[in-house]
Amino acid sequence: MRTRLSCSLACLVLLGIAQPAAAQIVQEGAAQEGEAVPPPPEGAQGLGPPVQTQVQVQVQEPIQAQPVQTQPVQNQPAQGASAYGGQPVYQAAPQAYPTPEPLVPAQRRGDRLEDTANAGEIVDLMITTGAYGVLLGNSIVTWADLDQTFDPATGMMIRSSDDVVRIRFVSTFLGAALSLTGLLASDAPRGVPTTMAMGLRFGLAFSAFGAGAASSSGSADDLLAVMAIGGVVGMGLGAGLGFGLRPHPSRSRFVESGFLWGTALGGMLGGWFGDNGQAVLGGMLAGSLGAMVAHSIVAALVPVHIGRGWLMNGAFAVGCGLAAFLTWGFGGGSVSGDTYLATMSATGFVALAVVFALTDFIQDAGWDESLPEVVRNMNIDVAPTQGGAIGNVRLTF
Repeated sequence: MRTRLSCSLACLVLLGIAQPAAAQIVQEGAAQEGEAVPPPPEGAQGLGPPVQTQVQVQVQEPIQAQPVQTQPVQNQPAQGASAYGGQPVYQAAPQAYPTPEPLVPAQRRGDRLEDTANAGEIVDLMITTGAYGVLLGNSIVTWADLDQTFDPATGMMIRSSDDVVRIRFVSTFLGAALSLTGLLASDAPRGVPTTMAMGLRFGLAFSAFGAGAASSSGSADDLLAVMAIGGVVGMGLGAGLGFGLRPHPSRSRFVESGFLWGTALGGMLGGWFGDNGQAVLGGMLAGSLGAMVAHSIVAALVPVHIGRGWLMNGAFAVGCGLAAFLTWGFGGGSVSGDTYLATMSATGFVALAVVFALTDFIQDAGWDESLPEVVRNMNIDVAPTQGGAIGNVRLTF
């Protein structure tokens, strides 16, 4: 009995000690969660003295969120799965390179139809008209016999030599002043002053060749008169061709370059077939006209370059000089003039043809692409007939 009583008392003491401890643990857990702690049951008060507990609730201030600073996104290299071990492969991002612009030749003044004449054309016309004025002024003095010092009828002195010099000087000065008329073409369309100057020059040359070939005993007055008229007519024809066709200056210069080798070849052939000066002058007239017609056909079909014409002239001159040197070296001084003329004209023409074929690629690239060609198509037909043949040339403008 004592033993059972002792065990019962010990259990009651342990319950009295354990109940307050358990209540304190429950209160602390509720305080952490922010909940109210329920009061102990009424039956538990008799088990021991009441335990007073203080619950301290700590309220923390809300934490203010700091603004997030964003950084600019940089272009990351593209990555892809690699076939080797699944490791990512980094590929460089493609970079855009500027596309190079096509090389376009610079447009020069005079390449377009709406351009006016450039300074070179005006200067060319002024020099040509000035030279023609000098020739015309001195021709007037000759026609009027203002350069004579004695009268053939009376044998008396008319004027002194000093007076003749003064008259010639004044006439030359006034004739050179005619070059100022070239300034009137400063507002002309491009190409027109060039054709005018060429017409004046070739009018003088062709009239001189024709007059010399037609008459063997012509006087100086007649020759000067024919040349003066021929110059005016040629200038008028050049102005008409310029305003009508509006050729590019390179075309006109290329046509003009044919005058040199054509005149030389025609003169050598004329001297080979004839024994007098009339044959030579006739050959020069025919050769220069034929060469310029041939150059005109070429210039009407392709955008020619003036450098090609000068190369052809140089080839002809080199061929003639080489032929003359070889002829002299092979035959010495006993070779006749006809042989010289034959070898020179043949070798020069062959060299001319070779250079013409090799320089086909030399064309003026600065022309306006919209510039129409003078001749768009050319067909040449030759049909045999009884005792000869008939040729037909068809041009499409």
